[in-house]
Order: sequence, then structure tokens, then C-alpha cells
Amino acid sequence: MKITDKYVFFFTAQDIFSQWHPSPFTVRGYAFKTAEHYMMFYKAKYFGDHQKAQEALEAPTPKQAKAIGKLVTPFIKSVWDTQALVAVKQASLAKFRQNKTLRAELLRHAGKTFVEASSTDCLWGVGLAENDPRILDPKNWRGKNQLGVILTEVAKELAIEFAEEHRQLLSQSN
Repeated sequence: MKITDKYVFFFTAQDIFSQWHPSPFTVRGYAFKTAEHYMMFYKAKYFGDHQKAQEALEAPTPKQAKAIGKLVTPFIKSVWDTQALVAVKQASLAKFRQNKTLRAELLRHAGKTFVEASSTDCLWGVGLAENDPRILDPKNWRGKNQLGVILTEVAKELAIEFAEEHRQLLSQSN
């Protein structure tokens, strides 16, 4: 992970902002190991492939969950392109709401732009590695940075949500 005044660059599963970072959370009674597990579960459920949903949920690793997600049928890419954004935002909100340590790190960087520094992913990332000097200028980005955009939004939303809760606790103690 690389952090500047404006940006939070992340990529590997060790980076807490990665979809593959171990970060258990639950949604509607289902327990997920990572945000990637949630995304693939959601994908399978959305398209009615309940067998693949269960397999994705139980997959030992995010890599295996992703492989299962690629087998979902029926599948309509144009529909998934929109629904994937919904799934990733829901997973990110649950992940950071339910994991206090992860949330604290996210909130420390609220107001910055989160950037998935993947040299190979031009949809979820920017198509550049974090050690590539060109990554410091968004004009050089070759990708859409969809995961980064979502995390930037989630950080702003949770900063507001948890700031309000904090103020309420302070007013109750007076």
C-alpha cells in the first residue's frame, strides 16, 4: 500500500482495501470470508444459480470464489456490469461497518481517492502498478478504477455515519 496526500494506492490481498483481504462479515445471515466471496455469491444469486452461490460462499479462498463466479449460468454481462457495482458497494459497506479495525483505517483516509493499483485490471483498477511513477497523475490512468471509486464513496459515507453516532454519544453523556 502506498499513501500520499491525495491517494491511497492498494492492490495485494494484504492491503485491507483489497476485495481479497480476509475480512469476515455477515449479510442477511450469510457469513463471508472476503468481499470477493460476497461479490461472487451475489452474482450467482442474482442470476438464480443457487448451487454456484453456495459454492462461492464456501470457497476456501477468494481466488476459488472468483473461479466459481465465472461459471455462473445463466449470465448476462451487460446486466452484471451494473449489478457488480451494487454488489461491491454492499460488500464494502458491510466489511467496514462490521470490522472496527478496518473501518478505522478506512476513516483515516476519508477524503482521499482510493486507487486499485493493478497493472492488469483496467475495469476495477487503473491499469498501472503502485510503483509506476505515472500512477501519481490520474491523466495517466488507463483504467476506470471502479473499486477505488466505490471505496472513496464508502469512506465518505462511513465518515458521516460514524461522526453522527459519535456526536450522539457525546450529547447523551452530558
